[in-house]
Amino acid sequence: MSNELKETQGHRKMLRYIQDLIRNKDFQGSLKRYRRLNKVNMPEGMYPDWTPEQREESDRINKELFEIVNGYEVLRKRCKKLLKGSKFEIAEYIADAYGLDYELLGVLDVLKENKKEKGWLLERFEFETDMCRFLNIADEELNPLNKGEEIIHLKPHHQLSLMSYPAAVLIHKKASKRDVLDFVEKRWPWIKQWLDDKSLKYKPRKMNQDMLDFIWGKRSLPAKKIKEKLDESFPHNGLVYFEISKIISLEKRRRLETLS
Repeated sequence: MSNELKETQGHRKMLRYIQDLIRNKDFQGSLKRYRRLNKVNMPEGMYPDWTPEQREESDRINKELFEIVNGYEVLRKRCKKLLKGSKFEIAEYIADAYGLDYELLGVLDVLKENKKEKGWLLERFEFETDMCRFLNIADEELNPLNKGEEIIHLKPHHQLSLMSYPAAVLIHKKASKRDVLDFVEKRWPWIKQWLDDKSLKYKPRKMNQDMLDFIWGKRSLPAKKIKEKLDESFPHNGLVYFEISKIISLEKRRRLETLS
């Protein structure tokens, strides 16, 4: 397998989206506040360089985190004792060796039975009996029905990832590329319900970002004056007045309206 990654459409769209957000007024306000708070919460320099108050606050947080981690370790051992007995050990071996989890073992049990109700029983496992599955992973981990399963508090960065990437496609260890593509194509209506209503749709830009930034920076001037200055900095731009006005209108929507 080549180590060289081929550029994906999603990679191009994400970079374009971030570049637009950098220039968006609403986002700039949120980003400025985040960076200000991040600077306050993270003192500069090493521990010996901090003020006594900063060191005291750091020690307090670390002490509390240490107690939480120890509590998690106690919880892990209790859960292992209660939930991971001999039955789990053999199930774990089957999952690792043969790729059958609890749901697929349930399908196996149904197939062994020669009963009339086998058909509707198999329908119950229709979404599980596949080389792929879709999962609303954000709800699964952030808002589980059983609050005892919400064990994610020590990974706030992971919480942010789930909020940004809420849907997951689980790929079986024996799946092929064709299996995955076929699954996404035929199960997209179910997957899409966990995503934003508006997906990113970008067409290739006809001009570079530097020119767009230049025109936006001169937007208070008459189109004729913008054209003169544009020709000085970008001699071969080929734009006419109405195109400049249209660009400013599109940039206004991109930069001043909420993009979320």
